[in-house]
Amino acid sequence: MRLIVFDFDGTLMDGRLIDVLAQRFGFEEKLMKVFESTVPGHVQSLKVARLLRGIKLQDVLKAARNLRFMPGAREVLNGLKVKGYITGIISDSYKRAIESAVEGLPIDFVMANELAVEDGTLTGEIRMPLGWAKDEDCLRHSVCKLTALREAARRYGASMDETIAVGNGEVDICMVEAAGLGIAFNPNSSKLKRVADVVIESRDLRPILNYA
Repeated sequence: MRLIVFDFDGTLMDGRLIDVLAQRFGFEEKLMKVFESTVPGHVQSLKVARLLRGIKLQDVLKAARNLRFMPGAREVLNGLKVKGYITGIISDSYKRAIESAVEGLPIDFVMANELAVEDGTLTGEIRMPLGWAKDEDCLRHSVCKLTALREAARRYGASMDETIAVGNGEVDICMVEAAGLGIAFNPNSSKLKRVADVVIESRDLRPILNYA
């Protein structure tokens, strides 16, 4: 069974979900201050989630449905399904919002942070469902994409050699390096470029079909 996983922000999506939400709900300045901090990735994610406190879940899902996808995203996903791939998203964004954004697209699973909701309103907390796969030099992002890739491969009966991972940033390094084929898409990390098997510099996903 062949399996391909994508990062969401900056890979399948043209931009970042949290930036769209910050603009929509008016916390852009507070978000910028969080991103300027030097705390570990999982702590930063907790701080970002607090900015969502009091927002209705349905309003977040509605905003997510209006996200702009990277050129070629739909064509690539449809082409991969024709080739028999299991397709998934592994992201340090929010599972419910991503699922809303990709509704109707051929995505088999989403692995991401889970928003805490009470009476239809976000509490400002998240659940990080995936522990870290290693200790040494681990950046402690809120979603360990290496753990997620291994879990997805186990779930769908694929060997790691049968996996493809596509990402654009530092958070994607571990899964891109561990996958059978690692693709750095329009990368913003020099280290990601070094560990990837393939580097695609254009903002168009369609070249991926040449390698799948």
